[in-house]
Amino acid sequence: MAHLDREIEEIAAGERHATREERAHLDACEACARALTLATEIDRVLASQPPPVAPEHFIAATLTRVRRERWRSEQRLDLAFNVIVGLAGLIGLAGLWIVLTAAGVLSMSAGVATVFVDVVNQAFRAFLPVLPMYVLAAAVLFSGLGVWWWAEHGLEQKGSGGPFSVQSSRASAPQMGRR
Repeated sequence: MAHLDREIEEIAAGERHATREERAHLDACEACARALTLATEIDRVLASQPPPVAPEHFIAATLTRVRRERWRSEQRLDLAFNVIVGLAGLIGLAGLWIVLTAAGVLSMSAGVATVFVDVVNQAFRAFLPVLPMYVLAAAVLFSGLGVWWWAEHGLEQKGSGGPFSVQSSRASAPQMGRR
């Protein structure tokens, strides 16, 4: 059997027990037995040491860096999303323009134009009774977008510290490790 170089650390740390074959190899191989004894001693010494104390501003600096990186990542994602939505809108408008010009809708005759205007008028009359509901739905949508914008950017002064001061979710991450 080959030397147990990879397995010795796991056995010494107590992560797993040696198999029957590994135990026989450790009894027969003096080098592996010494390596296991040394690894066990190192693990015992390391376990008896107190954990290192983090520098004074380490946690605050680390959380600040994590927040900054998260913010930059979100900005890149937002920019990519906005560019894609803008391009999709432009492509849609260009496609509509091409369909209208290619089909000759923009240069239709007077008779066809009259029929088209009548159809649009009928559709408008059918749409008129439900118009208030659509206006209300648009108002709810835009008020929700306004609240979302306010939650992201805030209308209050930063750092006012008043009893009702609300900070942006990006500006206030939980302070891990502090009580």
